[in-house]
Amino acid sequence: MMGNTKLHQSNVNQQYAVVIDIGAYKIKVCCVLFVGNDFVQVIGCGEKETKGLSLDGSLSSLNLLQEAMSVAYSCATKGVSNTYHIKKLDTKNPRVLISVPGIKIKSKNNFGTCDVNHVEINDRHLQLARDNAKSYSIENYDVIYSEDCTYEVDENKHVEDPRGMVGGQLKVNTHLVYVESNFKANISKVVDSLIDTTYEHEFYFSGTASSYYSITEEDKKLGVCVFDIGASSVDISIYADDRILFTGSSTMAGNALTKELSILLGVPMDHAEEIKCRYGYAHRSRIRPEYIGKDIVISKNSNSENRVGFIELQEMIASKYKDIFAQAFKKMNDINLDGFQLGAGIVLTGGGALIPGVDVLLSEFINNDKIMVRTNSFESEKIRGMNVDKNPCEFSAVFGLSRLGSLIEPELKDNKEKNNVFFKIKSFFNFLSK
Repeated sequence: MMGNTKLHQSNVNQQYAVVIDIGAYKIKVCCVLFVGNDFVQVIGCGEKETKGLSLDGSLSSLNLLQEAMSVAYSCATKGVSNTYHIKKLDTKNPRVLISVPGIKIKSKNNFGTCDVNHVEINDRHLQLARDNAKSYSIENYDVIYSEDCTYEVDENKHVEDPRGMVGGQLKVNTHLVYVESNFKANISKVVDSLIDTTYEHEFYFSGTASSYYSITEEDKKLGVCVFDIGASSVDISIYADDRILFTGSSTMAGNALTKELSILLGVPMDHAEEIKCRYGYAHRSRIRPEYIGKDIVISKNSNSENRVGFIELQEMIASKYKDIFAQAFKKMNDINLDGFQLGAGIVLTGGGALIPGVDVLLSEFINNDKIMVRTNSFESEKIRGMNVDKNPCEFSAVFGLSRLGSLIEPELKDNKEKNNVFFKIKSFFNFLSK
């Protein structure tokens, strides 16, 4: 498979970029350098609790969102100044890459065709077919990502690379990802207030980004499913035969578990989140032996203490995780997976994958010995620097987006006119004349 239609090996020896992961719980910002041979050098990291963005993805305050993003960005740039002598590094015109939460995403596989007229197929034919596929519009949504899935040339239905073949018609099946237009515009407005750049902002689905810091190219060939369990959504990406089959998200995720614990334990949401992260286990086999039979004091006053046992807490967590898994698999029922094999299993990443025993619980839930479940422990030789002390689950989206950015050719804002319909018509007639 030829891969993503927007992926190119960069010829730039060193390029500065700011990478922003907008999560429902935290905003993470990394300052990176894209260097030769697709390497990424992480030179600054910052994070801040998200404000101005509700868990359902709705914006409540651009000022609060800007304030939170500004703090995270400031922390990241301090790392840059501590790592590099600022005069030796051009930081004035960075690329800006932004991950979008799954709750704001839609996706579709769509065919695009191009009449070849029995000449050799080249890159121009491929681009015309891709553009036709991308012409499928969803009201109030913009295309932000496209990737080739399959190719057909006339009666040849399983073509790996159509270039050089002679045929009458080329057909490209393209996976398209869309983002809510107004959300994208508002996020751009916030980013523009903080970062001055001549590059177009590059938006990507956080689930796609996470895949680039969770699985290998071999995993994609064997067949793999990535569950990125965040606060507001479980972002799902499925790959097979080195191509993407599905992206989507389920809206029941980590915050639903926190809310459940808040109700069952009778404590505020922030306290329930602390209990979940500090004392929570998703599977009994992962509870430390010295905690078996012990209680956790969750609240107290002058007259009494409110306690919960480790096992009782684990059972509460496991019950809700099963609901989360069920919703995620229900989302996947929308696609046809006949003949599809998860040879590389299911990979769990995101903050929700940090609860000990989530992988064991999911393995029992699917009850299929042929499907391996593992928690993300990915280490990319292509990413180095300040990422080494960060948990790969918690930072998979921002580091994955850094990796993805190293493979993508950026677009300058001045080139925006190329998306204009008149420009496309002119380009089409120029193509016919060649």
